[in-house]
Amino acid sequence: ENVKIIAKKENKENSEPIKTMYRYLMVSFGYDAERLSLLGSDDLETFYLINKNAYNMTKGRTNRFRDPAITQIGKYYYIVYSDGFTDSTKLYMCRTVNFVDYEELEPIDITNADGSESIVIWAPCWFRHDGKLYVILNSDSGLRGTWYGEYDYITHTVSPTSKFNFKDYPQTIDVHIYYENNYFYAVVKDESKRYDSLHILK
Repeated sequence: ENVKIIAKKENKENSEPIKTMYRYLMVSFGYDAERLSLLGSDDLETFYLINKNAYNMTKGRTNRFRDPAITQIGKYYYIVYSDGFTDSTKLYMCRTVNFVDYEELEPIDITNADGSESIVIWAPCWFRHDGKLYVILNSDSGLRGTWYGEYDYITHTVSPTSKFNFKDYPQTIDVHIYYENNYFYAVVKDESKRYDSLHILK
C-alpha cells in the first residue's frame, strides 16, 4: 500500500474492540459534528446504537466531522466524510480494524475530468459496481451537483471525477447510488426545494 497515514489515534473511551453481531453497519455524526456514532442492523429497517462515541476527530487538522459513510476493504473499515467548512475541496478519510484504533489518511485533492474548478465536497458516500469502488461527492455551492470517481485503496487516490446528469434536478445533494435488477437508482435531495424534496431516480 502507498497510503500515507498522517495520524494514528486510539479511542480511549473504548478500551476493547467493538464486537458487532449485526449484518449491516451505519455511521453518523453527533450533534457537535466532532464524534462518530456507530449503528447496526440485521434488516436495514431497524438500526440499533452500538456506540455514540466510536471516534473523536483529531484537533488541529479539522474540527468538524460531517456526513460520514462506511465501507469494508479487506480487514479495514474505511470511513469517508466531509470536514465541514474548512478545506472542503478535499476528501477526508480514516480507517479502522476494531473501532478502537484509527488511522487518519492523507486528505485527497479532488480533480474534475472536464478540467473545471474544484468542487466543494459534502456528504461523500461509497458505491460498488462491477468490482470497482467509487466515491460519490455532492456539492451545493460553486459547481452544484453530484460527482463520482473511482477510489484506489492501494494508491489512496480518486480518479478524475465526472458529473452525474440528473435531468430536472440540477441542484442535487446528499445523493446515494445503488444498483438492482440491471438498473441504477439514485436517492437525491433537490437543493432548489427545501421541503418535500427527496426523490428516487432510475
